[in-house]
Amino acid sequence: MRRMRVWLTTGGIFLFVVAISTAWHAIEEPATIRARLAAADLYLALWRWAAIALVAAAWPSIARWLARGRADDESERLVRFRWRITEWLIVLEIVLGQNLLGRLVDLV
Repeated sequence: MRRMRVWLTTGGIFLFVVAISTAWHAIEEPATIRARLAAADLYLALWRWAAIALVAAAWPSIARWLARGRADDESERLVRFRWRITEWLIVLEIVLGQNLLGRLVDLV
């Protein structure tokens, strides 16, 4: 039952974001949206880095919550993945969030 609630909550959040994005595109022109996002780029990057730091700091609690009702060794195994997950989040932020791939393509 809990998993169903988690999936429904995640799906609801996703649909909400899609609805807001669709409404934003219906109200404003794409050029205006691009300009607003470019102006907020620094703040969005700071928010993403803060979210990565929060995941790294709160990972032991998150791992124990994810492994609730399971064996203790499985919970500890998830806790050990803390830095690996943090590293992957940083790699994704650098490659996708900071557009490293696009910059490399522009150089070539």
